[in-house]
Amino acid sequence: MSARIVLKGIGASPGIAIGQAFVYALQTIVPLRKELPQAQLKAEVERLCVALGATEKQLAHLRQKLSAQEHGLILEAHSLMLADPLFADAAKAAILSKGINAEWAVFETTQELLAHFDALQNPYIRERRSDIKWVADSVQKNLAGHVFEEEEDGFHLPENSIVVADELPVAKAVFLANEKNTLAFVTQGGGETSHTSIVARAKQLPAVVGASTLLQNVKPGDSLVVDGELGEIYVEPDEGMLRQAKRKQRQQQAQQMHAQQQAHAPALSLDGHKVSLWGNVEFIEEVDMLLKMGAEGIGLFRTEFLLVGKDRPCSEEEQFWAYRRVLEAMQGRLVTLRTFDLGGDKLPGEPLEKFLEGHVEKEANPALGLRAIRLCLGHRELFRTQLRAALRASAFGNLQLMFPLISHFSELHEAKKELEACRASLSVQGIAMAKHIPVGMMIETPAAAWVADLLAYEVDFFSVGTNDLIQYTLAIDRQNSQVAYLYSPLHLAVLRSLQHIVASAQKAGIPLCVCGEMAGSSQHTAMLLGMGINSLSMAAVHMGKVKECIQNTSIAKAQQMMQAALQKSSTEEIEAFIHTQMHAMYVDHNFF
Repeated sequence: MSARIVLKGIGASPGIAIGQAFVYALQTIVPLRKELPQAQLKAEVERLCVALGATEKQLAHLRQKLSAQEHGLILEAHSLMLADPLFADAAKAAILSKGINAEWAVFETTQELLAHFDALQNPYIRERRSDIKWVADSVQKNLAGHVFEEEEDGFHLPENSIVVADELPVAKAVFLANEKNTLAFVTQGGGETSHTSIVARAKQLPAVVGASTLLQNVKPGDSLVVDGELGEIYVEPDEGMLRQAKRKQRQQQAQQMHAQQQAHAPALSLDGHKVSLWGNVEFIEEVDMLLKMGAEGIGLFRTEFLLVGKDRPCSEEEQFWAYRRVLEAMQGRLVTLRTFDLGGDKLPGEPLEKFLEGHVEKEANPALGLRAIRLCLGHRELFRTQLRAALRASAFGNLQLMFPLISHFSELHEAKKELEACRASLSVQGIAMAKHIPVGMMIETPAAAWVADLLAYEVDFFSVGTNDLIQYTLAIDRQNSQVAYLYSPLHLAVLRSLQHIVASAQKAGIPLCVCGEMAGSSQHTAMLLGMGINSLSMAAVHMGKVKECIQNTSIAKAQQMMQAALQKSSTEEIEAFIHTQMHAMYVDHNFF
């Protein structure tokens, strides 16, 4: 079994697709540079303003066609860009200061913005570059007097098309995803948080992004196999590989059909224990899939998207509407809003850094520096704005709040004090809020883990962020290839930490949920259940497999397995023991 070439990228949305390459080229308009006399410059600025206004109207038209669940809200970011000083004002200033035509001013400004984005380390910010290009090209089309192209009428795909592109603007990704002939997305750029990835997951289309040599090795019409779970693209596969891919595709389709049939069935273990399955979300576009997969609520609503890459903090009103939309979309189900977890690998844009005066990008060791609750308590107005917006939104749904990266009692006390001050202020103004909002904290540091027995009496619930807890416990950066092999959820120190956290929550009588990557990994499900954890929060794409795993697990046997595992010392011993035990438990299933 072989292929002409195997390309490796990032598995952004699971599934197998077998089809032909449809290469979509995002055309960048390169205009001519013209020098204009001083007397024409004012009129040239006005021409640019007309083009910007026309583009905004066209974007509004697109937003009307796309419901909130169809990524219409993401298009609001395009409108904000049109009014952004870094784009609109900079292009106008270039016309006046350099005496150039509007087309060249837009092109020059766009190239400067793209260069700035490419230089940033944060992948979330870099992945917004396709939006910049799309908006800029829309402005250029209006300057040229072209009739605005209706996206859905742009072109029609042949049957069994796998869309291949450098990158996809969100509007094009949505319309392509709705095309009946689209089987998968494969892009040269992007990452797990790119719009292409979000759209693909929402539409349950297989997707591989970040395949760096894609366009060098794939031409229109090439036969492709895409594995969205492994992040692999097989170009011109032979018959043996096609048979293997079709077999795996049938297995996945059967699993997916079973998951959808069982979506609203309870996650009950073999011995009758109920496990709660919650969703991790960042954008409202992900809510629809959560509901389809039967999520009981949102266990982790990430809010950093409101700040990352922005040139100013989002206003209270903007945040209020973002939170309200998610609460209303969840139709009364509980939504757990995590306050800003900025810093570390989630850095704000440079203009916002200056506003915050945090300069988090300059820190020698940002993972141990000014991040999460520390940053919020260091910038109280930013924190208060978010708390006020969340409190106001609580009147429109079922909300609970949690604070990330708590490691000191003083941090928790200060955060709760700010929350109560905001509540009192809104109450005086006569603004409606929920009468009671549960307040919890994330346990992500060894410091919090080992005083969890005391912290449990300070909050309404615990949420365990296993990604950071493992990194901080083992002093390992898993993004560092030189030490990533040491990253193990089954290290005895990690297991003992989880054991202590669970016992602390049980003794205090508060709920506990795991929302890190372990929660969505079926190979860790039995282990977590055996530790006494009965609430898991994950991306919607993992819910079906995890639920099936729960339905085929005996909690009693899982507890016996973990009691025995905790008596062993080395990570290798524990991993080998659990692997053997799980093979015996799931002899007829492929959960790991």
